[in-house]
Amino acid sequence: MASWLPSRSFTVELDEERAPLMKAAFDLYATGQWTVNELAQHLALRGLTTRATPKIPSKPMDKGTLNKLLVHPYYMGVMKFQGAYLPGKHEPLVDRETWQKVQDILASRVNGESHRSHPHFLKSTVYCGTCGARLIIEYPKSRSGVRYPYFTCAARHNKRNDCKQRSVLIEEVERQIEVLYADISFAPEVRQQLEDWLMEEIQKTADESAVERKGLELEKDKLERRQRKLLEAHYDDAIPLSLSKEEQTFLADSLDAIDRQLELHDTHYGELKEKLSKALEIMEGCGETYRTAPEHIKRI
Repeated sequence: MASWLPSRSFTVELDEERAPLMKAAFDLYATGQWTVNELAQHLALRGLTTRATPKIPSKPMDKGTLNKLLVHPYYMGVMKFQGAYLPGKHEPLVDRETWQKVQDILASRVNGESHRSHPHFLKSTVYCGTCGARLIIEYPKSRSGVRYPYFTCAARHNKRNDCKQRSVLIEEVERQIEVLYADISFAPEVRQQLEDWLMEEIQKTADESAVERKGLELEKDKLERRQRKLLEAHYDDAIPLSLSKEEQTFLADSLDAIDRQLELHDTHYGELKEKLSKALEIMEGCGETYRTAPEHIKRI
């Protein structure tokens, strides 16, 4: 019944020296104008270092460490406890919108390529329709000296095969991708049927959750009564002060954990339904969503 209750308390505090620099890291990366490597170098120059340990001294921030920090939910006020993510006691360093935007940009650059060399959101995601090789970006110069951006078959460019696929203007590839997304959009009636079914399944789970919530409330009431009895025993000098403090700490942490579980039960299913409805709305108008999305979302 109480396997999820904490066995000890813990305190989390923000590092006053590093916190402003880490907040800057999220704000800057969310603009989409930095690579992780460039940002790590920039922050290192501003004084951001890793934490020293008994065996490893502090050192300037590097790409690998910064990448790990940017994906950690701690910075938006979330802690992991026994496999579950719960609201932490510490003040969030960044808001959820900024944190999620950083995750989206990181996901869009999962192959680790630099966005400064021949930048384009379709780079590394489109392939030659003739031989299947990756398309690369080139800027050949016309007779008048003007450079035009093209997608070119990498295999043909590097003479790895005899592919005859001609280079295609990037704007034409962009247009064809937009047509593709418009063609795979959901019909309104299909979206409605799917949403009705999913909402029904969510409601079933929510009803089961209500039963669990009742159990949590009963457990909370039992712990609060136990807390009052312990206090009365302490006033009557029936138990030593040290034992009273230890037990009170455990009960306080246990009640705090129950409150957090109850908070999740209050908000989880409403948020889920809202996000699901938005996701299905995107699928119904997939073509328009893609056409108007920022480049890092298009890449994803």
